[in-house]
Amino acid sequence: MAGHAARLMKPIFPLLYSPIGRIGTNTCKRLQWNHQIGQSCSRLPISVIQPTTVELMQCSAIHTTQILAKKDKGKKKKGTKVDTTTSADTSILDLGEVKRDMDKALEILKHDYIKSLSIRSSHGSLDHIQVETSDGKFPLNHLAQIATKSNNMMVVNMSNFPQATEAAAQAIQQSGMNLNPEVDGHTIKVPVPKVTKEHRENLAKVAKTMCNETKVNIRNVRNKYATIIKKHGQGKSKDVVFKLEKQIQQLLDESNNSATDILAAKTKELLGK
Repeated sequence: MAGHAARLMKPIFPLLYSPIGRIGTNTCKRLQWNHQIGQSCSRLPISVIQPTTVELMQCSAIHTTQILAKKDKGKKKKGTKVDTTTSADTSILDLGEVKRDMDKALEILKHDYIKSLSIRSSHGSLDHIQVETSDGKFPLNHLAQIATKSNNMMVVNMSNFPQATEAAAQAIQQSGMNLNPEVDGHTIKVPVPKVTKEHRENLAKVAKTMCNETKVNIRNVRNKYATIIKKHGQGKSKDVVFKLEKQIQQLLDESNNSATDILAAKTKELLGK
């Protein structure tokens, strides 16, 4: 009798410990096997012990469905896009104003790229270098007069703030633009470097930094209008407030994508690709 039970259990044990068997434990009543049932299977009819082909197929389908469900559960669902052409409530927020402020940040980035980042250094590329002084950080063009003397030389006149001359020279040297300034009294001479691969790569790094700063500015615009929504949305429908928040978030995402595209184009130009 014991040998008979063992022969009957042989096709079942693989099922007990297989993925299908484990799924069956939860879902298929006819496949709810465990050691206790297995030990007494000699007293069960063969039709109960041996699952049918249809049952195995059904259990396999359940197993596959549950695996896919787990995978889907782990994925972050992307939010659906909303219409940003018109504000969900114009009494709370002017969506056009939000877009104009974000577009302004993008235009400033484009302007700064043209003015400050070119393969051949120009005095405009020095304007926004931050100089550390005893009174705080200031752009170089707020402290000095910058001029191009020749194709190979730029001159920074520090006469208005002579005490910041050394700090300005250090800031120029550490700007990442491959510049080696020479201090002469209250004047800083900046030789224009040859166009090298290293110079191009340094300019590309500066471009990326400027793009990241623009994204921070765009995020500040979003935060400004999120505060307005919170303030003026009191007493309004939660659905309307939620939609307004989604609208400004979508404008933020679109503006960030535009900034990334602008950076990609500039990087390609700077690296000569």
